[in-house]
Amino acid sequence: MYRYFSMVRVLLLLFFFAVPAGAQFANIGFWQSGEVTDTLGPLAPTGVSLGSVPLNLTTSPTISYTAAVDQGPGTTASHQIRIIRVSGSLLIRDWTTHTSGSAATGLTLSGNTPYRVFVRGIDDSGNVGASTSGYTWITIPTNCGSSPSPGSACSGGAIFAGALSPGATSGSGTDLYMTTPGGCNDSPSPTCSGATDTVRKYWNGTSGGFVDIPALVNYTTTAGVGNGSSNRDTNYGSSNTSAIVVHASIDVDSAAEWCQDLVYGGYSDWYLPNRYELNMLYTNRASLSGIDVTGNSYWSSTERDGWESWRQRFHTGTQGTQTKFNNYLVRCVRRF
Repeated sequence: MYRYFSMVRVLLLLFFFAVPAGAQFANIGFWQSGEVTDTLGPLAPTGVSLGSVPLNLTTSPTISYTAAVDQGPGTTASHQIRIIRVSGSLLIRDWTTHTSGSAATGLTLSGNTPYRVFVRGIDDSGNVGASTSGYTWITIPTNCGSSPSPGSACSGGAIFAGALSPGATSGSGTDLYMTTPGGCNDSPSPTCSGATDTVRKYWNGTSGGFVDIPALVNYTTTAGVGNGSSNRDTNYGSSNTSAIVVHASIDVDSAAEWCQDLVYGGYSDWYLPNRYELNMLYTNRASLSGIDVTGNSYWSSTERDGWESWRQRFHTGTQGTQTKFNNYLVRCVRRF
């Protein structure tokens, strides 16, 4: 018996000395070169959701999720998304690198159609992890029918406001517009009854200053006043609105801020119209619910100078300028 154990001991010693240093047990899979082999990919990410801006759901959905947790000794290095159309499981985008909270750009999606996004992680060893079971959303319709006329119903309860040609910055083509129904209450997500407009705002807010906003083009005379079927101002109202709300002199309850914060009909890209876009509302006022034609003025986002901006009376159509600290009616629009 003693001889037997002695022989086993000798054989074990020979085995260890015969194997190169640092490579023990490599051939039996315990470790190699002193490192544990990582073959486990990350778990499926959790908390998948889409951004809160419905307009983006049709073209560039913002996709968010909680990072996948790696099951092995490494870390999750990146994530990928895959998008399909639910009907027919049509592949829209195969597995593509993505960062949580960013938009999946370059998509061509149909309105009012279910789509599903899958997410998975990849660890720093290149192991592909488990995919989520899929998050499904339905895109919103993006128009007001094939041949809308002013007052036609659009998706989500908005109404078709009209068209202007050429575009303010494109120089060609036709821009189509939506507006809200009348009678919206003063809320970021309003209820709009269709009654006469009552929401009033100061152009620069209740405590805003009188400042000539550098990013806006000043129109100081009635030459080129905003009448007709063409939009001749340099900037759309959307550009004006963005420039107004970020300026330090503008209070948070300004006319432009109210439009920018507005969420209605599944859209959140509303803005304060420039004077040509505002005049479009006047031109089509008979078909647009709630327009006040009793003599009150509506604000535009077109600026005259540091003291005044353009407004329009909807009982006569007269456009002119008034000091920014006037409490005028507001009707927002969006372009599509």
